[in-house]
Amino acid sequence: MRVNSELNCLLLYPYNLAHDQVLKLITDVLQQAGIRPILPHQMIAPGSDLARGVLKLIERADFIIADVTESNPNVMFEVGFAQALRKPVLLIVKEGAPPISSVLAGEIYLVYDLDRPNGLRDYIEAWVNRYQKAA
Repeated sequence: MRVNSELNCLLLYPYNLAHDQVLKLITDVLQQAGIRPILPHQMIAPGSDLARGVLKLIERADFIIADVTESNPNVMFEVGFAQALRKPVLLIVKEGAPPISSVLAGEIYLVYDLDRPNGLRDYIEAWVNRYQKAA
């Protein structure tokens, strides 16, 4: 499928190999929907100011999917910045993880289980379709 250059989705997550499987699943869903997935570690040049680069990516993103499983301070800050810009943000949390930060306690988030990837896939497809219809 041809990727719609008009819409892009930024993925926010802690930078470690534990997220490779979920990132692959999400990028596949986005690409099938014709949306360009943006992974910060692939977009920001080595030696650049990573924090400033991520903030610019957030500003340019149409919507955001953020894995807040580990309450990673960088991801939490980035989610807050995106919310301040009134960007649509889908929060995801791995099943069995410790409770999310109290900062996000009132937010709706999706709990995913990589042993049952179809649940995550189906939910993201539905969320993306709603966003595309509203855009």
